[in-house]
Amino acid sequence: MIKYYTINYYGGSDISNSNISLVMRNKRVISITLWCIIITSVITSIRVPIVSAEINISTTISSEVIYQNSTTLSVSINQSGNETAYDVEIYPLLTKDFSFDGTIVAEKLEPKEKLEGFFSIYINEDILQGNYPAVILINYSDAKRNLFSTLSSTLLTYKTSNNSLVHGIFSSSKLTKNDLGEITLNIENLDDRAHEVKINLYLPPELQSSFTQEIMPIDLVSNEKIIIELESNKALSGASYSILASLEYDEDNFHYSSFAYGTVNIAEGKTISINAWVAIAIFIILLVVYIYYKWKGK
Repeated sequence: MIKYYTINYYGGSDISNSNISLVMRNKRVISITLWCIIITSVITSIRVPIVSAEINISTTISSEVIYQNSTTLSVSINQSGNETAYDVEIYPLLTKDFSFDGTIVAEKLEPKEKLEGFFSIYINEDILQGNYPAVILINYSDAKRNLFSTLSSTLLTYKTSNNSLVHGIFSSSKLTKNDLGEITLNIENLDDRAHEVKINLYLPPELQSSFTQEIMPIDLVSNEKIIIELESNKALSGASYSILASLEYDEDNFHYSSFAYGTVNIAEGKTISINAWVAIAIFIILLVVYIYYKWKGK
């Protein structure tokens, strides 16, 4: 038996209202979608300036000419950053001709603060008149206990100071974090005599190398290159580190010294920006809203 149903319309049927409700829900989904797209576009286009915490250390070194067997090496560091430095320690790196006594340490160094002190420097054996290299290593950490260091240099003068005619400079270098890299030391001899040049490499603890010291013959008025392999040793991504090399030689009963300076940059790892994370979050919210209305409309 066939059953027949009569549907009466009084100001609109249930079917008509259902269609209208479905259309309205679809309109809401489209409206929400458009607004989310607009908000996402605005947020990803905004460039919010971020003030990063940093520690800046500048160093001042002074010493008197050595006429007897000792001198005083004064060191002052100024903290010009906007973050506190912790576990600050300063000590000199000297050649085997010298030794030192004294300590300069501080539990913390606030922004705009100074740390000053001195070391007593002693001559260990008979040496020639002239200039000798001295390097100051400063170790410190930030609030997260990330370790940092910086190198500064000076020349210790025994009786007479003479200008070196052998000079050097490092090419810039960029290392991937925990990876190997190379840096080139360019040495130039401006003298009309050949020299046996002793080269010492000074690195911060965050870098390491199999190269430490080498004696290289350099012809008169010539240039030489040394390629030095470097390796990151827990260096921070995006950080820059200063390195030094001392160049020493003897001539006519005088000792000559100079420094080569360079910078090693650690490549930054690939990270997702804050704006990208916001865009991803909005996309997820949009997807949830769409699924909700789609499910509710069934």
